[in-house]
Amino acid sequence: MYNKEYVEKNLIAYIGNKRRLIPLLLDSLKSMPREGKFLDLFAGTGVVSRLAKSLGYEVFTNDWEYYSYIINKAFIGLDGSAVSGGFAAFGGMDKAVEILNNLSEINEDDKYFSRYYSPEDDDKPDLENERLFYTRKNGLKIDMIRTQIENWSIEGKINDEEKTLLIALLLYDASTHSNTSGVFKGFHRGFGGTNGDALGRILKTIELKKPELISGSAKVFNCDAVKLSGDLKDTCFDIVYLDPPYNQHQYGSNYHILNTIALFDKPPVNKNVIINGKKINKSAIRKDWVKTKSTFCYKKSATDDFKKIIENLNCKRILISYSTDGIIPFNDILEILSAKGKLDIVMSEYNKYRGGKQAITTELKNIEFILTVDTEMKGSYEDIKAVHKKLIVNKMELLLKKTMNPMTAETL
Repeated sequence: MYNKEYVEKNLIAYIGNKRRLIPLLLDSLKSMPREGKFLDLFAGTGVVSRLAKSLGYEVFTNDWEYYSYIINKAFIGLDGSAVSGGFAAFGGMDKAVEILNNLSEINEDDKYFSRYYSPEDDDKPDLENERLFYTRKNGLKIDMIRTQIENWSIEGKINDEEKTLLIALLLYDASTHSNTSGVFKGFHRGFGGTNGDALGRILKTIELKKPELISGSAKVFNCDAVKLSGDLKDTCFDIVYLDPPYNQHQYGSNYHILNTIALFDKPPVNKNVIINGKKINKSAIRKDWVKTKSTFCYKKSATDDFKKIIENLNCKRILISYSTDGIIPFNDILEILSAKGKLDIVMSEYNKYRGGKQAITTELKNIEFILTVDTEMKGSYEDIKAVHKKLIVNKMELLLKKTMNPMTAETL
């Protein structure tokens, strides 16, 4: 049964977050088994894996980025007993969270995020030579909470599961209350940017909250998706969901601060942005982000690796969300999938008329769809033509809706 509270809360701000696709995914699953093994190779926030777990599937979820792995290990790998029966050293999770939220002191040597990613004075930040990813107050909050979690772990007051859950909660709040538009390649010039329209979110104090977890079977991986698809060849999945990166933006560099919070390895950072009169490493991106550089962000390798994954998969059904403007040519995707089985497409209804001057091309590009493959049936070129036809019809409906006067349309 779909659990909205579990699936949709505590999701970090994320490029390509699939929360908006939940109705479409549910529609896609209508004709598929509602039990069995479900594999999510590019989990990201984990929203699709959470959906699958809430529907009763045995979930196998994976992401190569460590912060994502920690979040999914907590919210998908653990169940409600981690909340209701854990944290015995404190008399329960409520007390542990209360202690973390009320920390007020930290040693100078333990200041890291407040030193390198926050200004010295929130009221008078140096907009040229300081990083403003967080307010000073929230930078200190991250330092205090993350240091205490680590100390509790070393002291044996929390086990690995409890540590993972607390870090995941901190990652969510650190993502939510950052002075960014969602990614950490840059920050607003001044808190909230020019219009200051996000000030409420940015200035709000970081505070952990006890989550809702559900029971169910799940395995969480932290691997390269192509390699893992090969390692799991001997496991037959009922459903596989694929959401590979579709543009050049790398998640390791976009979310480097979340990896640093998760790893707590404190890589060296220059406090000053301007060194010898030049701006150096303004965003202080980790040098080792390249370790998880995705081949799906490059034209030369994306198509080949997508084909490898599809060929590796041992499964009955495949669901794919991608973009018609993605790095892999859309027709190549259709041909690769059709070779695996019978291809189809499920689309959301076109957007309602919103008024105002909006570009037709922008709205056409935002058609939301899920490609489906039934590997137990043979694919054909006719399937590919049928997918193109459905997309064209959907685009035409969008175009008519965009250009038609809504008052006239109501009277026809």
